[in-house]
Amino acid sequence: MARRHDPDTFITKSGFFIRKMEFLRIKKTIELLNAGPSDLVLDVGCGAGNLLGLLNRGQAVGVEPSQYLLDQARARLAKGFRAGVSPLNPVVERGPASTRGEPSGLVLGSGGKGDSPALNPYTSRVNLIKGEGEKLPFPNETFDRVVCSEVLEHARFPDIILQEISRVAKSGALIVVTWPNEIFIQWTKRLVIALGIKKLIAGRYNMSDNMLDDWHVREIDQRWIADQAQNGLVLRNVGAIPCGLTPYHYVACLQKRWAASLAK
Repeated sequence: MARRHDPDTFITKSGFFIRKMEFLRIKKTIELLNAGPSDLVLDVGCGAGNLLGLLNRGQAVGVEPSQYLLDQARARLAKGFRAGVSPLNPVVERGPASTRGEPSGLVLGSGGKGDSPALNPYTSRVNLIKGEGEKLPFPNETFDRVVCSEVLEHARFPDIILQEISRVAKSGALIVVTWPNEIFIQWTKRLVIALGIKKLIAGRYNMSDNMLDDWHVREIDQRWIADQAQNGLVLRNVGAIPCGLTPYHYVACLQKRWAASLAK
């Protein structure tokens, strides 16, 4: 499925309009994460590493069930690519560990079953692990920041993914979730097809005519996110990409409740 609907091709080789929307989505997601130099960041469903390649602070961990996409992420990060879109900041440092105690070496897991989730924030900037979002291979209260971007609409059990994210996030951790606005995108697709400009918009990506095909198995909306946020999370804000008048994507910033408030 990942080969048929290659997300890396969608992000990097679609027409200008789609590439611009994807750049704005990734840029806003990173801004909301607001990761610090010592933060441990988890990207659930990291795909081909398009977002990981733009993180400029902290140690990043990518979890992805598709070996095909995991191989793409490994190749992108090893070559220092910047997700195929406009770079935000230099990332993925190389060389010996920094004398300032900040992570600067690049260590990529093999993505196989033998990968260890044990992480040392002072020896690597990026770790890639093959795994499912419904069963994250990490202890409770591990990550300072978690991102799950354009993933939930592909999952049969998105509620379980959010529960797992909440489990592995530290108390007070920021969690950024993004999803496509299926209704608005589907309306735009019908207009694009009617105008005969599908190839111009799609570029080199094999764009489907229907969003809710076998690639998107369910529709995520703001009400669903708000309902899920009641389980140990606080919904801080929801924004539209690129703006409220043309909401092609939504970006939600959540925060895990502090342990004291959870105990009440």
